[in-house]
Amino acid sequence: MKRLVPIVLLTLASLPVAFRTGQAALIEHEKIRVSERGPMGARREGEFEGLFGDTIGLIEASSGLHRRIPLSAIESIDRPRRTTTSIGRGAGRGFLLGVLVGTVVGALGYNDDIVVSDRTTSTVIGALGMGLTGALLGGTVGAMYGHDSWRRVPRSEWASAEPH
Repeated sequence: MKRLVPIVLLTLASLPVAFRTGQAALIEHEKIRVSERGPMGARREGEFEGLFGDTIGLIEASSGLHRRIPLSAIESIDRPRRTTTSIGRGAGRGFLLGVLVGTVVGALGYNDDIVVSDRTTSTVIGALGMGLTGALLGGTVGAMYGHDSWRRVPRSEWASAEPH
């Protein structure tokens, strides 16, 4: 138990400084997505810099530019819930594409000289072989690339926040 005390204290001391905004907090250097109002309202992703008067500071992820966005121009703010991968989706798409390609290759590549007895067997073997290969490649690609799932931050949690 005595060993846990320093670990807990160190963990608490290393928590980032947060802006208190009622129930929750926007944390400096936290990844956020800001949607602006208007017909051409931009959606910007980046790092939360802080609140400066009636503006929010954002370091854009795409360009690295420091932006100040007026709170009155903001439609919504989202924070990432989690990053999800698409292993199953990639494997499914790869399998379907592999089956299509394998069917065509198996049907067109049939040759009497090979051990396969007829065109139907050649087509099935081609479809299954290419389908499984496509599923393996698609699952691998799906595991490598993920996307963020976002959660909306209620307006009451950031519109009345105290500035920097």
